[in-house]
Amino acid sequence: MTAFLAIFLVVSYFTVGAYDDPRPQIMKNAQEQRLFDVPLAAALYACAKSPEETYCKNSQSHLLELQKKAANEENFDVEEGLTIFDAEQFFMAWWKAHPDDKPPMAGAFLKDADRFYKVILNTSVQTDNSISGKTVSARTLVLSQISHAGYSHLFNNIFALVLFGSLVEGWLGSALYFFIYALSGTLGMLFYVKLFAAPDVHVLGASGNISAIVAAYGIYMVKFRREKLQTSRGAFAYGLYILYFLFGSDVLGIAQGRGGVAFGVHLLSAFIGAFILLIAGIPSASGEPRPYLSKNVEAKNIEAA
Repeated sequence: MTAFLAIFLVVSYFTVGAYDDPRPQIMKNAQEQRLFDVPLAAALYACAKSPEETYCKNSQSHLLELQKKAANEENFDVEEGLTIFDAEQFFMAWWKAHPDDKPPMAGAFLKDADRFYKVILNTSVQTDNSISGKTVSARTLVLSQISHAGYSHLFNNIFALVLFGSLVEGWLGSALYFFIYALSGTLGMLFYVKLFAAPDVHVLGASGNISAIVAAYGIYMVKFRREKLQTSRGAFAYGLYILYFLFGSDVLGIAQGRGGVAFGVHLLSAFIGAFILLIAGIPSASGEPRPYLSKNVEAKNIEAA
């Protein structure tokens, strides 16, 4: 089952599961609706009023070039789109700092900002395999778990799956192993985007599924220490150490507020996986850890397979 899942993730990545960056399509859709004209005009208006602003000194000439490009209906790339987004943010901050000023394009600016937000949301739904609190469906729930944001993301997940999954599958059996993998990842993803993440935060990857398997591995190691090494001394502390080793970076990531990684999905899926294992009944640690996972085991405790 572990080998099948690893192959399935690779095949999925190169077929339906590769991350489809929606930004080029967002740029195209926004340009078709001429949603960049007003933000550029608004930022240039603010710069005309406050030329001493650092942003204006650094960006005004570039904004004028983009305004000319927009007038000629030339296509913008993603970087130019991000520049326009920065211009929009600058104008909003400037307008807030100058509440008595009445920009002539204020009404159009607010209207187009709302329309641009809808373009982003609708384009993401159409082109992105990730999931967010606003795009929950059976389709996104499935595709988000087999999609990855690049080769490194895919490789890291497959490496962890093969490293921990082969042992856990031998311990639990293929049926319970797959049940924990599938259900924990699905519920962890769903709970995270609906209860914890901002509505517009998109999540993808099999990390939640694999975190549940890694949590099962931690439980196995505690069971092995108590049963095969015939000692319960320090088993609780050992369990805490295993959990810290496996999930400490996730806890630290949440505490530091780091973005770019859905640490909450990892932890939620791990807790759900551990809960399912407790409900199903934790089996005896009948299998042995591989030598490189437990170097302190004496030779008499190793049985040839």
